[in-house]
Amino acid sequence: MPPIGRPIANTQVYVLDEGGHLSAIGLPGELYIGGSGLARGYVGHAGWTAERFGPDRLSGQAGARLYRTGDRVRWNRTGELEFLGRADHQVKIRGFRIELGEIEAVLRACPEVEQAVLIAGEDDSGEKRLVGYVVLKVESEYERQMKQIGDQLRARLPEYMTPATLVRVSILPLTPNGKVDRKALPSPVWESAGRSYVAPRNRIEDVLCRLWAEVLGLRQVGVADNFFALGGHSLLATRVISRVRSAFNIELPLQAIFTAPVIAGLAKRIEECQAENGNGNRPVDIHSENGQEQMLAALESLSESEVQALLKTINQTI
Repeated sequence: MPPIGRPIANTQVYVLDEGGHLSAIGLPGELYIGGSGLARGYVGHAGWTAERFGPDRLSGQAGARLYRTGDRVRWNRTGELEFLGRADHQVKIRGFRIELGEIEAVLRACPEVEQAVLIAGEDDSGEKRLVGYVVLKVESEYERQMKQIGDQLRARLPEYMTPATLVRVSILPLTPNGKVDRKALPSPVWESAGRSYVAPRNRIEDVLCRLWAEVLGLRQVGVADNFFALGGHSLLATRVISRVRSAFNIELPLQAIFTAPVIAGLAKRIEECQAENGNGNRPVDIHSENGQEQMLAALESLSESEVQALLKTINQTI
């Protein structure tokens, strides 16, 4: 990392870890600035002042204050500071520590994108996911462009670094000092704006659509939707496969959702699996007369131990 120099006269700088302790040489931390030239705060923004300015407990001077820069730095062995990135732009997603700036750079490199910014937001189920906001160079055919951008990101980034959703905006909101105001960005629509909805055409697709919507925290999922394009990942994939096995009473490998990530394709895989094991595993509509007859016939064929196991399973899910 290139050095950014030393503090100027009458200025104190500290590199502090997450616990507020001084970081050793070579170890990363957040940059804090103090000294006689420090401002009192943000004019007209008491909240920003309270967030960024605090007491300087390291100088030993009464009333001294420090400014929290939000920059991640470290001291090198020559006594200079090295800039590592923004502390508030580093997030942890599913155990992976991610630098938002790296993904933003890939997003800005897409030929359709004029400006871009990335945040870590929470979906409807409370899970933290990456959200990309883009200003397009050309507004025409924006749905096609947004799809192309998503395809490029999935091709260039590992799955855990790929934004769960992209939001098209006409302009990025700015703070008074000219930086992107991330708190003023609109809330994302987790259904991935711009995708077209295709309704389920049979019972298997209907069950899968409902199951995916529940696991992904979405209000609606169609048969043409891609699990990973909707924000799915490997951990959620294991949850989906587990519920598919229970819903259809089949042994479907985890790899199935990676080779068939679209509802229609996965439904076909389930049909093939059912055909290999017999058609009795198809989901039954118990509200129909035919469905009730099938249920009664199936129950009569069970042994006493199988009935007890079935009742235990039902009780666990209620």
